[in-house]
Amino acid sequence: MVYVLDLMPCDRDLEIKLTLNVVFRSSTNMKGQRAKNWVNWRIIECPKQSGSVECGYYVLRYMYEICTLYYEFEDLERAFARSKPYTKNEIDGIREIWAKYFCEECL
Repeated sequence: MVYVLDLMPCDRDLEIKLTLNVVFRSSTNMKGQRAKNWVNWRIIECPKQSGSVECGYYVLRYMYEICTLYYEFEDLERAFARSKPYTKNEIDGIREIWAKYFCEECL
């Protein structure tokens, strides 16, 4: 299963799909068996940004949620059911984390 986390969903063809399908079909599992089917692709609805400049912070915020809140979830579609925009406080929180660890002049 491959989950596509797309902040700006539209009807597009992902160029990497064919390559990943081939990789998954040619690799083997722990028992030495090859996959019999193509990869199942699922598009996950993500929070959508309200402006046009905070996309990087949206991606960081979403990755933060995956790593801190959803790392034990088995049903990622249910876990990622949020589609409304992040609040200013949520985006500011990720800005602070980014600045603290990676870029002090970003604040």
